[in-house]
Amino acid sequence: MRTGVPDETGPSPDTAPVDVAAVRRVIDRAPVQGPLRRHEEYAALERALCGHIEALLPHVAAATTRLPRGAVDRYRRRAWLDGVRVRLAHGLGDGLVSAHTQVTALARDCRTLLHHYRAQQRDRHGRQPGQRREADR
Repeated sequence: MRTGVPDETGPSPDTAPVDVAAVRRVIDRAPVQGPLRRHEEYAALERALCGHIEALLPHVAAATTRLPRGAVDRYRRRAWLDGVRVRLAHGLGDGLVSAHTQVTALARDCRTLLHHYRAQQRDRHGRQPGQRREADR
């Protein structure tokens, strides 16, 4: 069981930006279907996915708290984020099927968190993440 799962306090001012390319590489390594892998492979993927989820969660949780109170999207996203936190704490289990299922779920959560994070970045900066401002050119 994992501890230290981020809460909804939001990113601190010194929170480093998320490395989108690194997150995508880990998501792409996660199994979607096919033969089961060795438990050690699932363990390595779980560690990497959990690290990225823990980096993304504060950003998405903070944006969620900025949604209007009473908005269905706010409560739907909060419930989903609670589910992500539960999956983070769950662990792989002893069997290959449970490990495969857990890593697949974490990859899906990570992909969705990354989508929300990138949307926030576009909204905040009015440009694509990684796209340079005119003043920077």
